[in-house]
Amino acid sequence: MCGIIGVFYNSKKNNNVHHFSKSIFRSSTRRGSQSSGLVCYESNQNSVKIFKETNSFKNLYKNKDLIDSLKNISKGDCLIGHTRMETNGDYINNLNNQPIVSDKSLLVHNGIICNYKEISKTNNYKLNTDLDSEIILKFIDENADKINVNELLNLIQNQFEGTINIIYSIWFLDRHVTQ
Repeated sequence: MCGIIGVFYNSKKNNNVHHFSKSIFRSSTRRGSQSSGLVCYESNQNSVKIFKETNSFKNLYKNKDLIDSLKNISKGDCLIGHTRMETNGDYINNLNNQPIVSDKSLLVHNGIICNYKEISKTNNYKLNTDLDSEIILKFIDENADKINVNELLNLIQNQFEGTINIIYSIWFLDRHVTQ
């Protein structure tokens, strides 16, 4: 299975976020090392930056833009990450790597949805990836405005067969998103 990471930064000083997040990723590679991805939300710049690599986190942390983003992390910012063990979808195709994003939100998922094809067909979802995880994102995006979070989670629990551990984040329309 995959590794998912969520860090909310609540310090006024940037206390070596680069090394801290790299250490978390290193630990998570036991959960999956075929690809990795990281989202940096920088509140002071009102931006969301998404980084993906089709192999281990070591190459991800060679990305100069990611290193620069981590240097700018400050209070109120967050990181959401994923290390992948391939189950559905070829990891060489970066679309099949996480985080996955929509116009409304982003998601990282650890687990497997056994009935994702049936859910996709029943709800007429057009998939952009080969990932079962995309079904969760589409389902939440479609229903999040209609019902409260507890009802949504109960609906997912009742309709989805398999294992679901997620970090889900809603976009705010004024954010600048870079992929």
